[in-house]
Amino acid sequence: MPQLAIETFVSQYFWLLVFLVTFHYVTSNVVIPNVVTTLRARKVSASESEETEASESESLVERDSILGGSFGVVGDVTSSNTSIKGALEGAAKSLV
Repeated sequence: MPQLAIETFVSQYFWLLVFLVTFHYVTSNVVIPNVVTTLRARKVSASESEETEASESESLVERDSILGGSFGVVGDVTSSNTSIKGALEGAAKSLV
């Protein structure tokens, strides 16, 4: 088994070190700053969204009127799924 051969240990340690250093560099200089920027943007947009909740509800009403009640179909599917789930739970209880 070449993984356990003593001759290959130095090579394996070298590539492990290269990989870990590269991963640390990319994570600390690219990934973490992007995450911090995203979290700050969410915090700012969350504070702005509290001020605009009334305008959002108006836009939802406008969206529903434009789409012509297609969201009613989704509500019907959800209610039928609930009834099917209830029937399956009842059948499972009767089996136990």
